[in-house]
Parts: sequence; C-alpha cells; structure tokens
Amino acid sequence: MSGRELAKKEGKDWHSLSYKEKQRLADQAHISDLAQSARQQPKKHPDKRSEIISHHPRMQGNGPTRNTLMLQAKDQGIKNFRVMNKSELEQVLEPDIAQEEVLAIAAGAVDRWKNGKKSD
Repeated sequence: MSGRELAKKEGKDWHSLSYKEKQRLADQAHISDLAQSARQQPKKHPDKRSEIISHHPRMQGNGPTRNTLMLQAKDQGIKNFRVMNKSELEQVLEPDIAQEEVLAIAAGAVDRWKNGKKSD
C-alpha cells in the first residue's frame, strides 16, 4: 500500500495535501507494509540461544544432574548425601542395592570429606 492509496482510503485528495501530510501518510503506509510482511514470513534462522542449548551435554541425555540425584537421595532418607559424588549417588539410588552397601558408600564419602578437611 502506498501513501496515495492510504489518502484515497481516508477520502483525501493527494494533490491538495501538504508535504508533511503526504510524508506522514507515506510513512504510515510503509510501516503497515512492514508489519504485514513480518506476519506472513516465517522465521528464517532458529534462535541462536536455543541452538547452543540443544548442543549442551545435559541436553544430549547424559543422565540426571548431581542436584537431582541429591534431591532423590534426600527424599529416600539417605544420610550424608551432600558429600557423595555423582557416581556414588547413582549407586546409592539403584533400586536393588542393600542397606549395608549404602552405609559403606556413605562412610567412604564421609572419610574422603574428612581427610580433605585436614590441614598439615
């Protein structure tokens, strides 16, 4: 749509309009054309952020995070889950593990944590 068509739509004679009025109508027509073309065209490029996130290792299915494993251990009532690493948490949360094994893994994690606290 052009400024002339917009003036005709409003019932104004294009030749009797002032320069400012002609410019306003032309700008208004240009803006409406841009808006209409933006509505009709699909996005050409995917969002860069979503593309980067889709390639992140956690999005590739490397299993649950340590944080989610810690929350599951807390819900199950396992003691000293905060000092366990991810592999220990995965072992402790297996459904067929015996209670003695859970206690042994927890004791090993606590010993490792205490030895790391010592300063010579």
